[in-house]
Amino acid sequence: MQHPDAWESVSGQTMGLELGYLQRLVAALPGGAVVVELGVCQGRSLCALALACQGTDKVVYGVDDFDPANPGYVTPDFDSTKANVERLGLGQWVRIVKSDSTRAGLDWRGPKVSLLFHDASHFYDKVKADLLAWLPHVEGYVCLHDYTGEDEGQIGVSQAANELLGKPIEVHPRLGVFRWTGEAKTSS
Repeated sequence: MQHPDAWESVSGQTMGLELGYLQRLVAALPGGAVVVELGVCQGRSLCALALACQGTDKVVYGVDDFDPANPGYVTPDFDSTKANVERLGLGQWVRIVKSDSTRAGLDWRGPKVSLLFHDASHFYDKVKADLLAWLPHVEGYVCLHDYTGEDEGQIGVSQAANELLGKPIEVHPRLGVFRWTGEAKTSS
């Protein structure tokens, strides 16, 4: 078993405080829980989430189109993500889905999602489309990275989240955390 901080060897921008918080949420989920991350880049947070699943029957789906034309702070790379997951011995707890994040939600036929971690596009229209596609599949937590972001490429995260999810139960550094009860505020 890898140390819970083994994700530090993977390139990415998600801070340790945020990843530690997410790991605690995942660890507290019931057996068989499904976690979905939207926006994988090279797998830093995907690996952190999977590290919290070690020794359990929980699984993490990492969804990204891996298109270098859609970069975040780290260029998405499918091969690097696979290599990072394999290097850390996390394949048993990770499923990588190469798809647009909204399309993957619309096409989802898997079990209910206990924790949805959104770190895909931070633009309002795309965040809203992602959430609308995935929320019907969620029973648990919705966490959004850069929820407190203030630049033009980040303010869409909080705007879409607040519109659809209401008030977060917690804001942890840059992470907005919501408890999803299945009741969207879709009036807009």
